[in-house]
Amino acid sequence: ARLATKHISDEDIKCLESMNEQLKSMNFNGKSSVNLFFKINEKFHDIFIKSSNNERLYQLNCQLMEPFKRFRLASLSIPGRFEGATSIHEKIIEAFKTGNTTKVESLVMKNVRDGGAALLEKLNIESLT
Repeated sequence: ARLATKHISDEDIKCLESMNEQLKSMNFNGKSSVNLFFKINEKFHDIFIKSSNNERLYQLNCQLMEPFKRFRLASLSIPGRFEGATSIHEKIIEAFKTGNTTKVESLVMKNVRDGGAALLEKLNIESLT
């Protein structure tokens, strides 16, 4: 995210905005909407990772994220996660627009932590039932 802030194009920012608008307008009615949200959400993150202009970093990220897809999908199935993700995406986009590398980095980290925390909470609740 920090590297991407220095290189992201106006066109890429417009793509991020368009994707986030798509995500915000989705009807959340089951597994198919979670899967579609996940695909668009992955593309959203892919754009700014590619914008880092570091192909090795991009490939490494792809390799590291692959084993976690199931968990990321589960995280998005938690009520309120769609809205939380699109809300933080808006803040990330605004930080990209202003070129605030520290803000972009902290927002992306918050997005990751929020998803992880939501998943852990879901797993704890399910283990209690």
